[in-house]
Amino acid sequence: MKNAALAFWVIVALVGASGYGSWVAWQKMHVPERRVAPAVHVPYRPAPPPGPPIKDFELVERSGEEFDSKELKGKVWIGSFFFANCPGACWQLNQALKGVHDEFKDTDLQLVSITCDPRNDSPEMLRKYADRFQAHPQKWLFLTGDIDYIKRIGRDIFLQDVQEGGHRNSALVIDRNGKIRGSFDLLDSVKTAEMKTLLKELLAEKPAEPALAPTEEPSAEKSTADPATDKS
Repeated sequence: MKNAALAFWVIVALVGASGYGSWVAWQKMHVPERRVAPAVHVPYRPAPPPGPPIKDFELVERSGEEFDSKELKGKVWIGSFFFANCPGACWQLNQALKGVHDEFKDTDLQLVSITCDPRNDSPEMLRKYADRFQAHPQKWLFLTGDIDYIKRIGRDIFLQDVQEGGHRNSALVIDRNGKIRGSFDLLDSVKTAEMKTLLKELLAEKPAEPALAPTEEPSAEKSTADPATDKS
């Protein structure tokens, strides 16, 4: 009788273990699909056709000095976004800009790099980051500021989708008249070469002369004496 009871419980245990094992296997085969966040860096966006000069903006340079984009008036410049803690795409993007920086060092070309992680990228952090690229303090600017304001700069001025820690891999080229002339994927060597060709053309251009206000022809002064009536 005892042997029969023991055999019964052994069978129950084996059936239970088999059922549990099947349940575990089923769970592994039916893992709920996990939603993956979109990549931080997205493909570049082509520039719009040349239009009115871009708007002005103000940020803080790595030197700690206030920067006003009016200082770029009459210059050819490149605008891009990045953040210092990004080890991959941002590093490659700025390596490409480093090559441009060195190739055009004898021109008045200006590079303007704006962080999209201002919480971490203080002026001091940007100074250390810029030093890694041996960036000229006047010709390659690294800017920081309020993240909401930087988002607006990206959306309204650079026509780029910018989020905290997120940006496109592109750089915009602006001519001496403040007009966007091209957008280039800096992770693509062919596009980077195309950008250099455009830069050479733009650097050779002169700023447009400001339009002169129309002036009136000076009117001849009338004589106080009418010769037809003057009988003296």
